[in-house]
Amino acid sequence: MIATRALSTRATTVAVLLCSAFIGTLLLIAGLWLNEARLNPPMVLTGSALHFSQGAGETTSQGVEIRNVGLEDTAILVGTFAGVPADRYRTVTWSLAGLGETRDLRILWQTHHDRQTAHSRKLSQREIAAGRIEIGAEPDWKGQIVGLGIGFVLQMPLTEPVLLSELSLLAEPPSLAQTLATLMRGWTRFDSWSDSSINRYTARPEGARPPPVVTVALWIALSTLVYLMLQRPTSIRTLMNTLAILILIGWLALDMRWQADLRERLAKTQRQYAGLASTEVRTSSRADAALLRAARELREHLPEQPARIFILSDDPGSFMPARMRYHLVPHRAFNGLSHLPPATQVRSGDFILILGAPKWVRYEWARRALVEQGTLVPAEPLHRILGIGSLYRVGGGT
Repeated sequence: MIATRALSTRATTVAVLLCSAFIGTLLLIAGLWLNEARLNPPMVLTGSALHFSQGAGETTSQGVEIRNVGLEDTAILVGTFAGVPADRYRTVTWSLAGLGETRDLRILWQTHHDRQTAHSRKLSQREIAAGRIEIGAEPDWKGQIVGLGIGFVLQMPLTEPVLLSELSLLAEPPSLAQTLATLMRGWTRFDSWSDSSINRYTARPEGARPPPVVTVALWIALSTLVYLMLQRPTSIRTLMNTLAILILIGWLALDMRWQADLRERLAKTQRQYAGLASTEVRTSSRADAALLRAARELREHLPEQPARIFILSDDPGSFMPARMRYHLVPHRAFNGLSHLPPATQVRSGDFILILGAPKWVRYEWARRALVEQGTLVPAEPLHRILGIGSLYRVGGGT
């Protein structure tokens, strides 16, 4: 009789635990949907959040004033996000004053999947007048948007500054199906190897909200609360055993996802690199191939004899400057710089390669020099590669 009662109690506990886990899953999905439905604020770039990729100007209380242009009479202002879903944020708006005559006006963006490529969409006169574009239908508007910009081809000289008050991304409320798809994305999509994969496992594929680890933690917390509401534990030991079972289930789910991620990466690596020679391996890598092509293009503007090249970037410890230095051998390239070298350390004939768009460095056409606060380096612009950077030759230095 006692054994039967104990067996019945265990069966009831297991049933309540399974019911709690199921209800916890439903509550998690409902909570994420309500959160996304209510918390999708406009992503607004203005003032210091925007910086010049080309051209020059200054930030004022009204926005950013464009006072000068760069190569080919072009001014480009860009800003970055931590990452917003392209399927949710599908409208771009802007506020411009003093534009006057322009031959070209474009919206530019970058995605998390391919940060080296800058996509663009030319605006029609109707869209320019409206200050708004529904950009979600563009084929390259996908994944996570990490950068947004606006580019102008302006008639020079400017009679008055062009004022950009703001550049914004607007979101559409998600459906329950979209929220469920976003949740499942973290468990069914896998990222490729990256330059940080050897150091840590992030388990956050592109577009996953929240990431799997956070999802499991929320599920454990909700399932535990539901269990406490459905059945009061007879002892602390019973509660700890229940919590341990939920944690074990969550840990096993994360471990299975990790193993699936490793298998997917292994299969992708095998498909991409198996049977290739070492030189073919470099050019078959998408990220490295883009830098290799850029390096070959830059070499056309460099002398045959090894020259000194100062490589600047806003993240000097990242993959791009280190790999670009490798591809520019035998030129003596110096990476690890985030600011202009002092004028006393450069000489005429040196080169400065600016990768990305460090917001603290600008080129002033009037003085034909790269300028950063108190540092001025006389230089001549040689070549610009969209999405990579710009090459300058130092002239008149010491």
